[in-house]
Amino acid sequence: MRPPSIIAPTHHGRAMGGNHELLYFLLATLILLAMAGFILGSLAQADFPPASMAGPWKGDSVIYVNWTVQRHLPVSITIAADASVSGTIGDAHLANGHLSVNRGPVGRALNLATDFIITGDLQDPIIAAEGISRDRVFVPFDMKNGQLVGGVATSGALFGGKASMVLTAGRMVLNSMAEPPTTNPATTQPAEQSRGAVSPLQKRNLQLWVEDFFHHNYRDITDRKTLEWGEPEFTVLGNLSIRYKFDAVIWNKDIFTMNKAFTFTPDGEFVGVRDVQPPLSQPGAQP
Repeated sequence: MRPPSIIAPTHHGRAMGGNHELLYFLLATLILLAMAGFILGSLAQADFPPASMAGPWKGDSVIYVNWTVQRHLPVSITIAADASVSGTIGDAHLANGHLSVNRGPVGRALNLATDFIITGDLQDPIIAAEGISRDRVFVPFDMKNGQLVGGVATSGALFGGKASMVLTAGRMVLNSMAEPPTTNPATTQPAEQSRGAVSPLQKRNLQLWVEDFFHHNYRDITDRKTLEWGEPEFTVLGNLSIRYKFDAVIWNKDIFTMNKAFTFTPDGEFVGVRDVQPPLSQPGAQP
C-alpha cells in the first residue's frame, strides 16, 4: 500500500490555512487603517489649528467630584495660530499649554475620545479659596455649533480626595470672545438697529426657552429662585440673548447666586450660555 502523500492537504490543514488567511486579512486591514489615519492626520496638521478655533474662549464647567465646596470651574483660554494655549483653568494659570488632535478618522468613526485636547501645566492653585493645587491639566473637547464643548481633568490619584485625587469637571461650554468683524458705518447698518427692539412676545419666548434649558440641563441645580431677568437683545449674528440672575441650590446643599446670559436663535435653538459674573457663594438656608 502506498503511503499517503505528505503534501496532500487534510481537513485539518485546510482549516488551519483558512484561519491563517483570516488573520492575514485582519492584520492587513488594521495596517491600512493605521496608514490612512496617519496620512489624514498629517494632512490635517498642515492646516492646524482651524482658523475658526484661534482666539480667546471663555465659559464654565460643572465640577463632578464631591469633595469641593466650589461646584463650577471657570475656563478662560486663548488658542494661538501655532497651537499654543494660554489662559486660566479655575484660579490657576495655564503654562506650556498646547492644542493637539485627540483622535483620527478611526476613532471618530467609532466615537472614541474627542476631536481635540489641550494639555499643560498649572501654576497656582486651581481652587485658591480651598487650597486645591494640581500639576497638570487635560481639556478634551469637540467644536459644536461654534462652541468648544468638553470637560476638564487634572493630574492626580484615583483616590485621596481633596489632597491628591484627580479633579474632574464636565459639561464645559466655551464661547468665542473674539470681536465681531467691523463694518463701514457709512454703508452698513448695525444688526441691532436694523432688527429693531426685541418684542414682548420674543422676551417671553426667551424666558420659556431658558426654563426649558434648565429642565434638560444643570442636573446639579436641585432648586432655583429667580432674582432678575435682564432686557433681551439681538446679538451681532442675529440671535436673541437674555440675562438671567438667580439663586441656585447645588445638590440640596450649597447656594450660589448666578448671573448668566443665554443665547438662542430666533427659532428657539440653543446657541450658548456664559457667565455675566462669576458664581457667588451664599451662606444660609436654601432660598
